[in-house]
Amino acid sequence: MVLNALVKDNAVKRQTIVNFIYCFSFYSLCEYKKRYQKGNKIIK
Repeated sequence: MVLNALVKDNAVKRQTIVNFIYCFSFYSLCEYKKRYQKGNKIIK
């Protein structure tokens, strides 16, 4: 029972970490696009 609970806890932690990384990557991509568009405007 304890082992099962630990495995579940690990699965939840892993999911949380994956979600965090995914959100962070998405945010970084959005920031990069904004900066890239600003850069293009300056060049033009």
